[in-house]
Amino acid sequence: MKIDFRKIEVTAIDRTTKEFDLSQELANDIYNNTQDVGELELARNLYNQGEIEVDAVKAVILNKYIRKDFKAFIAEAVCPMLDNIINSKK
Repeated sequence: MKIDFRKIEVTAIDRTTKEFDLSQELANDIYNNTQDVGELELARNLYNQGEIEVDAVKAVILNKYIRKDFKAFIAEAVCPMLDNIINSKK
């Protein structure tokens, strides 16, 4: 499934929604914290493309960093999509 991390729809405290560009911030987080070459390449692709194909393996990686390093409103917007990708492969 393709996800455009430049256009993540987040819900504000007043329940309005707005687009949020998560691509470079997430890519930098992965790049600066990983010790895995595969994750490093994922970070580079995310940073340069913004919209990437996310399979179950990538979804697990992205989920890990988002849940660990990002605020709840970001996790609320992105993690259900990633969970669906992960669970569709089971």
